[in-house]
Amino acid sequence: MRIVILTAVLAASPYLTVQPGLADAIADPMVELGKALFFDPALSVNGTQSCATCHVPSAGFAAQGGDNGMQTGAVGTLGSRKPPTAAYAFSPVFHHTMEDGAPLFIGGLFHDGRATGEVTGLPLVDQAEGPILNPAEMALPNKACAVQRACANAGLSALDPQSCEAVKALNPCTVASGVEKPESEKPGSELPESEKPESEKPEPNKPAFDATPAFTLITQALAAYEASPQVSPFSSRFDA
Repeated sequence: MRIVILTAVLAASPYLTVQPGLADAIADPMVELGKALFFDPALSVNGTQSCATCHVPSAGFAAQGGDNGMQTGAVGTLGSRKPPTAAYAFSPVFHHTMEDGAPLFIGGLFHDGRATGEVTGLPLVDQAEGPILNPAEMALPNKACAVQRACANAGLSALDPQSCEAVKALNPCTVASGVEKPESEKPGSELPESEKPESEKPEPNKPAFDATPAFTLITQALAAYEASPQVSPFSSRFDA
């Protein structure tokens, strides 16, 4: 039964399907974007850490060194769990079935299964979202910040030019510095809309930028790379 479930998951997405000839995926734009993002330290708040920092290719895409395997995040916070390998990280949507009268929980990613697949339909894509926005890991403040930084990569600009253009004029990566703001900048002290200069008034009928679709594209690309033969080659003689 468990083998059947895994087989179904591998067939659930064109980017996460393992099949003969998938070595051609090295030229797949989603895989190539995912690879570029996987090694891009700009996806951390201070530009010091990429996915590959904690999922080291030479260590089987798992953690290397650290404090008993625990890794330090971009802002110096020591993690509480050892990062597992990013290779062969296929998992069905988190669910349970009854086996011998007891619940058997299946699927999900992270040690506690919290990347259930409920958000995007695939746990591997849900999981890719976690470290980027986790304050103890890469610590970006929001999805729009991740999109803006990823748009510096030609791959995302080519796949989603509209989002890259929309986020260009924003300043989503500004984070609190710990410096006390002057009274004029504190919440509640803003001028009424009618008294603001024209340059500070929002443009009428201009929709707010929704970063979620572009951010999901980022996480799908990361998952595509992790599922590709470059990370999960299925090259063991037992995979033949």
